[in-house]
Amino acid sequence: DLRALRARFPEFLWTRTRPLEECLRRAAAVVTINSTVGVEALALGRPVVVCGECVYGVPGPVHLANQPAALRPALAAACAR
Repeated sequence: DLRALRARFPEFLWTRTRPLEECLRRAAAVVTINSTVGVEALALGRPVVVCGECVYGVPGPVHLANQPAALRPALAAACAR
């Protein structure tokens, strides 16, 4: 249930109907836990914030936010790119 997150972040795009590539191309940054969506975003040149463990979770290519308090600064750094 994402209603609380949608209410807190109304500027985010929450969709299940648009093609993923279109969403990624329009994104200022992509936040993921460990999805291949992060790989696709990197391939399209989008900044990525990883909140979990994944094989591409390397500082530099991605911004790491392994703790809740790290999400805001990681997202700010990703969007500043």
